[in-house]
Amino acid sequence: LDQIPPALRELFVWRHINEFSYEEIAEIKDLPLGTIKNRVYQAKELIRRHMEKIT
Repeated sequence: LDQIPPALRELFVWRHINEFSYEEIAEIKDLPLGTIKNRVYQAKELIRRHMEKIT
């Protein structure tokens, strides 16, 4: 997780570790739902690419 920008990492952790819904995160961060979904997706892609490099 250290390989991704802090803003993306925070949203990824809230979504996949703390199990917040996208809607909850959007409300907490006061951002559009689409922005949250996009940023979580970006974080997952960065993690996936990093994992491909190390395997």
